[in-house]
Amino acid sequence: MCIRDSMEMIHESILDQSESKPKVVWFEPWKYQSQQDVGIGLMLAITHAVQADKSTTDKTRQLAGESGALIWQAFKRSAASLVDNTTKADTGKHVLEASSEFLDESPNFQTDIDIALDQLHDLIVKWVGENGRCFVFIDDLDRCLPNQMISLVESLHLYLVESPCYFAVGMLSLIHISEPTRPLYIS
Repeated sequence: MCIRDSMEMIHESILDQSESKPKVVWFEPWKYQSQQDVGIGLMLAITHAVQADKSTTDKTRQLAGESGALIWQAFKRSAASLVDNTTKADTGKHVLEASSEFLDESPNFQTDIDIALDQLHDLIVKWVGENGRCFVFIDDLDRCLPNQMISLVESLHLYLVESPCYFAVGMLSLIHISEPTRPLYIS
């Protein structure tokens, strides 16, 4: 039995045991690893799931479109500014220094991201209802590059910690995520 089959069994079990029908998002992060931040792909997957849900009201569907556009615009602005600062850097300057300059020179970046995250949170709450739940199935995390795995796991905590979301992560082995992170967190 493959991981996807196991996750689909969990999905079916959740649906069978729930009095109210929970919302479900399937996310395959390896499809987004060419982007700078896989977490952006996750947020966009949530907005797309809301739009695709046939039970979603027109007003909530419109909010999902607005949220997705806001997330995408914030990401594009941040990526463009970061690239611009990096290309302006002297050959002796590191990309990390250019990134730091970008954050210092772009006070709206954090505001844009915060607004997008607040709107995403509101969207999820509106979509699932007052006491509803959203299950996000993240399939094949082990197919991502190590830095993308780390980025996604951090995104889960940073972006969605206060939302009514529950996460199921499918991967073959924890060794895939633990080994690359060891140098980052253990000195």
